[in-house]
Amino acid sequence: MNGVFGRDSLPSWIESSGDVVRLKVWIQPKAGKSGLVGVYDGRLKIKIKAPPVDDRANLELCRWLAKRLGLRASSVTVRFGRTDRRKVVEVADSDLSTICEKLIPSLLE
Repeated sequence: MNGVFGRDSLPSWIESSGDVVRLKVWIQPKAGKSGLVGVYDGRLKIKIKAPPVDDRANLELCRWLAKRLGLRASSVTVRFGRTDRRKVVEVADSDLSTICEKLIPSLLE
């Protein structure tokens, strides 16, 4: 992780357990376009173009994160908070270091 973050100094919105990385996210549905906003209330804030209807915002969140992380969409799932803006997303088929390297630089800009 380029020496910026170690396991003991991870942001509050990311954790690793076994083969799964969990991201605490806050989503903003019905945005003009999907993208990373920053950190809000200790969670990674992501705006999602899709409305929160018929699971469309959750599906778009998973697709957007998977594309950003270079993974298949099936590797990203909403584990908790399906009907809430606050969610816990599980990422499989990747590791903590790779995920941090792909998300954190955007937050530091």
